[in-house]
Amino acid sequence: MDNLDRIQLTLDYMEQNLKTEIQGKELSKMVGYSETYYSELFKKVTGIPIGQYLTRRTLAHAICEMKLRWNTALILMPVSTGLSAGNTDAVQPFT
Repeated sequence: MDNLDRIQLTLDYMEQNLKTEIQGKELSKMVGYSETYYSELFKKVTGIPIGQYLTRRTLAHAICEMKLRWNTALILMPVSTGLSAGNTDAVQPFT
């Protein structure tokens, strides 16, 4: 396994575990590197430090979840408010 494969392994792990706290130490241990070497390699490959990457991905994930919930709320709004499902004029300003 080369360096890029090891970074990809940790990127996949981060994506699958965005809702948990992830430390660089944990990631470096996963691929068998020192924390310092892994951090430097990660930044070299991705262009940003591990913490910044995790923050960006966590925020992006949260935004996607919020959009999904908002869209679901808009779909359910006519039902929960008693508006007719056929009355799209009431919902149109929100879409």
